[in-house]
Amino acid sequence: MKIRSSGQPSNDTMKPELLLAPAGYVLINRSLELLALNHKARDYGMVAGDGLADYLEEQTTTRLRKLVDSTTNGMFEVNFLDGKRFEGHLLLLPASGCAGLWLCDVTELRFVQHQLQTLNKPDRKFLHKLNNLVSTTLGYCELVELMLEENPVLNGERLKAVRGYQQEINSGLRLTENHVQRERHTTIPSDSGRGGKQHALAVNSDTLRLEYLVELLQSQQFKVTSFTDSKAAREFMSLNPERINVAVVGEEQDLAEYLLEINSSLNILICANTEPAIRDRRIHFIPDRPLDINILMKALLEIEMSKI
Repeated sequence: MKIRSSGQPSNDTMKPELLLAPAGYVLINRSLELLALNHKARDYGMVAGDGLADYLEEQTTTRLRKLVDSTTNGMFEVNFLDGKRFEGHLLLLPASGCAGLWLCDVTELRFVQHQLQTLNKPDRKFLHKLNNLVSTTLGYCELVELMLEENPVLNGERLKAVRGYQQEINSGLRLTENHVQRERHTTIPSDSGRGGKQHALAVNSDTLRLEYLVELLQSQQFKVTSFTDSKAAREFMSLNPERINVAVVGEEQDLAEYLLEINSSLNILICANTEPAIRDRRIHFIPDRPLDINILMKALLEIEMSKI
């Protein structure tokens, strides 16, 4: 896949909701030329003005041309020349003579699928990684769902199709999450105590640190929505500010200040190397390195007690 530093999303033909979507989205014509693309598609190395066929394996290009020529919406596997695997959702836009193509990166999920097929019983470390991957993916899935609910940019059959795809992704991830929990039943307590009522937001730019936090929160029966991108977390909260009971964030102090403003009852636990400058009774701080599980659990308990 070729990469050019000059490639920018085309803002004149795409609404902000699409530009900031956590999945790649491109507009193409019948010649498969990239007319416009959002930020995520740019991160994949794509450049407006290029031919989409320049990025794809020949078989994928052939399949895409058939869909466009037959004026048919469709879902298909997209294989890029650099080895990445995507799930593509083609939506024709008859009024403009163009088509929109959603690109959902499934490279890691394909790897997980292969691992599950070759292992009789996944080891505990692998299950932890799978569980954290599902949790983070679900967070972005919920964000897309909320964006569709609050800021519809599609209508009619196209909107119905996107919602259908979204429901299928969400359903599959939920089933995967349930399977993981059953495999790990010896280490994860049953739904006593919180009973799944507490919903935690976990945000940390360090992927490994985020996985660790998600694991700890889930072990205490929190439902967890997680993001490595603070902008995505902010968007998630802006669409439904009362959804979260407690937030656990890293060095993102701007995010913490935003969360204080948008939810007047939300308590925030900051795990960082240095104590934050923010002074508010709803801000709680613990050192991040090393992150002591006992200190974290004590802090969460204190936050719960403060609400009583």
